[in-house]
Amino acid sequence: MSALPQAPLVEETLTEPVGRPGWAPDPSHPDEAPVRTAPVRRPVSARQRAVYRRRRIVAAALLLLLIALVVVGVRGLTALVSSLVSGPTAAPVHEAAPDDPVQVAMRAGGSGLPLSPVGVDGRGVVDPPEGEAVWYAGGDRVRPGALGTAVIVGDVAAGDGTPTSFAEVTSLTEGDRVVVTFGDGVTLELDVVSASLVDRRQLESSDLVWGDQADTRRIALVTSEEVTDGDDRGTFLAVAELG
Repeated sequence: MSALPQAPLVEETLTEPVGRPGWAPDPSHPDEAPVRTAPVRRPVSARQRAVYRRRRIVAAALLLLLIALVVVGVRGLTALVSSLVSGPTAAPVHEAAPDDPVQVAMRAGGSGLPLSPVGVDGRGVVDPPEGEAVWYAGGDRVRPGALGTAVIVGDVAAGDGTPTSFAEVTSLTEGDRVVVTFGDGVTLELDVVSASLVDRRQLESSDLVWGDQADTRRIALVTSEEVTDGDDRGTFLAVAELG
């Protein structure tokens, strides 16, 4: 007895019907398979895109600002802690060249004053810092110790009225010595050839101070304010030259 031929196997694929978005079963057909609804994405208008873009830009800017504030705050806190731990920091000291004049003393062995170059301020005058002497780096004047005439200016009184070291210039007389010290420690001694009170007009026209000469190394020491000597009042001027 021959075997009956077997019916071919049929693979049945069940498909899920796709309906319209938002579709619901019809009550009159309860056997109808449910339909999976697809989400609906509404198109974004150009105005909405611009609003979103501005929001992203503002958020990024706020984030950068927050980071900057944090960095500045950390640095400020670090500097504050450092200053509390290490105490006040000294002002940086300018390293003078070997041939720079760095100090002047009114007498050999006397106390020296720091010496630095300056020009005129906004008022057109030479204004030395308190406790220092300055040499005028203008008007074709030379640096102290060079061939020609150098002009050194200093205050005779501090802010509280007490005499400064430069006030010793008013006691110089002919024959005294002025000592200039350079950056390499070398000193130059010059002899005082004249010392007297002069008024401002005499000072401004003095050939000893402003005249052109290249015969000797000369220094004109001038008080920045007027001083009194008995009944006389004026600017004290002492001139010293290399003997």
